[in-house]
Amino acid sequence: MECSLFGKPDQTKAHKLREVKKNCRFSEVYMESVTVNNSDTGFSVSFTVVPGFKIGKAVYQSLVYLSPAN
Repeated sequence: MECSLFGKPDQTKAHKLREVKKNCRFSEVYMESVTVNNSDTGFSVSFTVVPGFKIGKAVYQSLVYLSPAN
């Protein structure tokens, strides 16, 4: 899901809210796990705890709860 954040009309396109869908493959670039795992490989997203943001060129990672991939 991708939604625009509130802002000035000319800056709306630069602000994005990103929510990770259930069962997506975990990506360390865009996500941070709230669970304690020695290795994040072989895990998928159960649900989004805090959505990620993209403001201008800065990317703020989504916080996600992971479960073992099926």
